[in-house]
Amino acid sequence: ASEIITQNSFRNEVEFYPILMSFRELKDSNFNLENTIEQYFLKDWNKNLSIDHKTILKQGNCCLFVDALDELAIDKDKEKAIDAINDFHSRYNRIKIICSSRHSDFLFYNCEDVGFKYLEINPLKRSQVESFVSSYFSTEDIKCKRLLKSLKDTGILNKLPSTPMTIALVTILFDENEIE
Repeated sequence: ASEIITQNSFRNEVEFYPILMSFRELKDSNFNLENTIEQYFLKDWNKNLSIDHKTILKQGNCCLFVDALDELAIDKDKEKAIDAINDFHSRYNRIKIICSSRHSDFLFYNCEDVGFKYLEINPLKRSQVESFVSSYFSTEDIKCKRLLKSLKDTGILNKLPSTPMTIALVTILFDENEIE
């Protein structure tokens, strides 16, 4: 979304809009994506822009980011949400739609059936964490060893998501503050 906004500064003729919403908002609009988008542009921080959402949809000048499918507790609601996304995509097939969720068996078993691409961020292995930290502190061997020892001794990686983002943040915080 941030990149889309940055790219708008290079475009002369057409604005391209990132539209961020949650699956809960979609449910609150009775699983009608057009209504959810209309409500998005009527929010306080968008109201004064006087953006015609129908024109944006017709021209395909947007990208939808729909987050938190896992926050819909009932599988039937998840099915309705995915059906609403599919229905919208069949009518506006030039618009890219990116949906995100925490890990969900429902997604794993249903994405392929409806034609969604399913990508998953897998946890890093210990060797990958060590490789990243070693690379980050390539000229500071003592810092590298201190952080790796601290990670091992505290077991912090067992308590946090072991994703590249988490490891990068922990490493940067340690580098700046040297707090174990």
